[in-house]
Amino acid sequence: MMFDSHRVRKMQNFSQPPHNSHCTQRSLSEEMRARLPTTNKNAEEDGNIDVERNFNINGNDDDFDSSGAMKKKKSVSSSSLPSMMMVPKNPWLLLVLGILFGAFLPTFMKHKSVRIVHKHVKGAYKAHSEASKEYLKRYRETYLEELPVIDEDFRVLGFEGKALNNINCTELNNINSPDKEKIYQDAIRARNLKLAETHAVLEFQKTPDIWFLYEPLWACPDIELVGYFHDGVKWVCGLRRMGETCIVYSFGSNGEDQFESDVMNKSSCKVFTFDPTMSPEKEKMLSPRVLKNFHNIGLGNHDGMMQIEGIERKVKDLKSIMRDLNHEHIDILKVDIEGAEYDVFDELFSSGFPDIRQILVEVHAFEHLQVLNKAGNVLQNPSELRLRLDKLFEVLEGAGFRLFHKEINVLWTHPMYSNMGVEYCFLRVIK
Repeated sequence: MMFDSHRVRKMQNFSQPPHNSHCTQRSLSEEMRARLPTTNKNAEEDGNIDVERNFNINGNDDDFDSSGAMKKKKSVSSSSLPSMMMVPKNPWLLLVLGILFGAFLPTFMKHKSVRIVHKHVKGAYKAHSEASKEYLKRYRETYLEELPVIDEDFRVLGFEGKALNNINCTELNNINSPDKEKIYQDAIRARNLKLAETHAVLEFQKTPDIWFLYEPLWACPDIELVGYFHDGVKWVCGLRRMGETCIVYSFGSNGEDQFESDVMNKSSCKVFTFDPTMSPEKEKMLSPRVLKNFHNIGLGNHDGMMQIEGIERKVKDLKSIMRDLNHEHIDILKVDIEGAEYDVFDELFSSGFPDIRQILVEVHAFEHLQVLNKAGNVLQNPSELRLRLDKLFEVLEGAGFRLFHKEINVLWTHPMYSNMGVEYCFLRVIK
């Protein structure tokens, strides 16, 4: 995993539910309160919701100083205003102007044109409030009524009538709703038609447009951000429901272990980390509990040596590693192996996937996979990148994996290339 400045992701703050490692340990009321949407009552009544109070989605790094505190916004300088609007610096003159403005303000407000403007502003505000209330009403009617039915005992129905805190962890992945499966299959058919239509369209042979061919079409009931900041965060489904037999494999570390550490903080999973590129100095960067199960070996499509970063390094295929560690299943497989992911999943598909429940993989789009001419168009159509991406989804979907989250790396760029990586999160559905 490269630890470059161009791959920095902005920190996102999320309210996390309390720690629990077992499916059955979390109380029922805590479960449902964590799921039910919270609403500001006063905001609903006014019909206005202050979105920017809590979130700065389109925020800019320039809005914060080195300590992380929000900078004050700079006002427009007086030099940028017309000379007649320049604010005088003489305090006495300002005082006189203030007195005059205060004296004539009541008369000014009584002027007919001012009253008309004021009336229009009030009308616009009232219309905005009514429109906001109507939007909230329609949102509730459209979406909130589709939530699972809750009875008086706070039992969530929809999982074959079982109380949510008594469900086996793997049952969250089961298909138990014919309607849900039909919706998914309809979406897949519509997507495949678009894939066929765009197979030779130039813009869908390279980044960034190629990343929009495959969208998440399956919903995770409790998706969670694991990690804290920067390039090491991942999205995981149902982490807190995984029991003591949970096994996590993490391939690609480069001395960064926030994902592995956070998994252990939030669950009872045993985490095994693999990276053949780390020097003894970088290994010391890992926390002691991560280093305990660290292996200086890479993931490949064979057992032997493989050239990585210009050096021959030891690799093994996934099944060999599982045999060496005496593991029969993997709950979460995290893969960030700098372009080798295509060959690894091809080999797994050919030899048969082992028992893997979830895959978090970063897919890389290096320049040699999408060679461009001077006009910015690919020289090969379909491009090598398009062929590999289509094959990757054919392999994973053919093995029962369904995409539930996607995150494009918007900051990994090179001249003529942009958004050269994407994080895909797959959940294996049990039919």
